[in-house]
Amino acid sequence: MGLLMIAVCRLRIVEWRRRQISLQPFVKLFFVILLVVGFYGCSNLQLLKTPQNDSHQWQQYGGTIERTNGSSSLLQPPLSVAWMYDASAGYSEYSVTIADSIVYIGTLLGEVYAVHAHTGENIGSYDFESAIYGAPVVDHSMLYVATANSEVSLYGFDLMKGRVVWKAALGGIETSPLLLGDNLFVTTLDGDVYSINKHTGTANWKFLTPLFERPAFLRSSPASDGKSLVFGCDDGSVFCISIEDGKLLWHSRTEKSVVASPSIWNGRVFVGSQDGAMYAFNLSDGALVWKQSLGSPIYSSQAVGEHYVYAGTSSGDIVCLKSETGEILWRHKAQSAISCAPLLAGKVLYVGSLDRSLYALDADTGTLLWNETLEGRIKSMPVVWNEFLVLPLDNKMVVGMKRGGGE
Repeated sequence: MGLLMIAVCRLRIVEWRRRQISLQPFVKLFFVILLVVGFYGCSNLQLLKTPQNDSHQWQQYGGTIERTNGSSSLLQPPLSVAWMYDASAGYSEYSVTIADSIVYIGTLLGEVYAVHAHTGENIGSYDFESAIYGAPVVDHSMLYVATANSEVSLYGFDLMKGRVVWKAALGGIETSPLLLGDNLFVTTLDGDVYSINKHTGTANWKFLTPLFERPAFLRSSPASDGKSLVFGCDDGSVFCISIEDGKLLWHSRTEKSVVASPSIWNGRVFVGSQDGAMYAFNLSDGALVWKQSLGSPIYSSQAVGEHYVYAGTSSGDIVCLKSETGEILWRHKAQSAISCAPLLAGKVLYVGSLDRSLYALDADTGTLLWNETLEGRIKSMPVVWNEFLVLPLDNKMVVGMKRGGGE
């Protein structure tokens, strides 16, 4: 009986080994599939048709190369939530970008999400593996993304192919690239400014910011009039360089760090400083036109209209100034700090605050037209596209709002 049991056990062991051997090709195939999924799983962002530019698109931060933060869409309040999208990550103060009904959202975890502007439906995502502070730039079938990675930090991503087609090692970037013609312009944490060919990712020129008082970190996104490039610096400087060759044209000073992005309008440069003042400089030579104290540090960019400049402060003041003289015309007080740029849409100024409220103010008088308390604090700039306002919140949600009620 004992010998019989031993024989049976041996037969079972042999059979088990045969099965293991026969399963080996399938096991290998399984692991190959896992490797493929792991390699390509970071990308499922691929569009079926080339995005078309439209008159209301928000192609890059600030809306235009001048970074005036004004929208051609005229969206009147009241608004209500039409959709919400959970990106499961935080956002910087920069805005989303929108083109051809698609919202592109960069996160501090390094992902870019694409969602439908009308419904919030997920279209796809791609993981760039390092924090994204600046707004992505959309240019037809190309998406340009800057990351805080200390080495490779700028990417050209083909939306039709669903993959990166070039990358550039520029050092960490915590600002939004500027697209102008065939080139991208970026400011870096190392104090460098680059002109990059948008087709190849190669550098046309590099400008090294002079050191005046301390390391010249650049956390101010550049603005342009098409001929020159203007940006602020952590040492309190404002620089203007040529877009053709990167040569310094002029240099002006504020009293503390400039992390806000400048705006260019009618031959003037407008920018706020952490010294609590708004500045207006001549674009031609950097001469100070006016300086107006707003009472507390300014971290966010401004919106600029035909005759007015609108700025928010760390104490929660929303201030309207005359662009010619710097005279303060009105103030509106929020319940907490303003850490993102206001958006001008026609005669309505939309401003988000850390008090979780989105405010709609009459741009001429400062009268409160409407406000809505949302589920998260507002650190990122709202963007209006056609009949929708899109706004990231610090509870990791992105909200789409529409006039007249949600779905």
